[in-house]
Amino acid sequence: MMTVSAQKTMLMFASLLLLMGAAVVKAANEEPHHWVDEARKDIDRAWMVKPVYGVAKNSIIIIGDGMGLQSVTAGRIWKGQQMGRSGEEYKLSFEDFPNVGLSKTYNVDRQVPDSAGTASAMLSGYKANVGTLGVNSNVAYGPSCATYRADRRLTTVLDYALQEGKGSSRA
Repeated sequence: MMTVSAQKTMLMFASLLLLMGAAVVKAANEEPHHWVDEARKDIDRAWMVKPVYGVAKNSIIIIGDGMGLQSVTAGRIWKGQQMGRSGEEYKLSFEDFPNVGLSKTYNVDRQVPDSAGTASAMLSGYKANVGTLGVNSNVAYGPSCATYRADRRLTTVLDYALQEGKGSSRA
């Protein structure tokens, strides 16, 4: 008789095999020049983007929780496969934005980050402890706020926008 741990492992393995089989989509039979033409179109579109100089009137910061490169790639492939294609050639809506950035961050006190501390880091520029939001790494996570003091609050890009008379919101 298998242990509970072995049963769970077998169930996960069987589920993975089923998912892999369901995700197989035959790629279109393109001519060799197809991908060169696609790349040429991408380069032509990139050259048409005009640089903007000066100070931005507004900016929108979109922080997608759990949207590492692997998750975005998986989402792109899945969405493309839902449209009957292989998936890799599909573009998610935000991948066509004219300007995007990528940020990798983590907590001061943990190797695997949480959303609160990483959002604090992205919006303020200072890394924070797991489970803390809007405060520096001198504030420890826990049921007591004993380590919180007003001087440990982080100033965020939203605070700076408000100081400049701009609006800010979150969704």
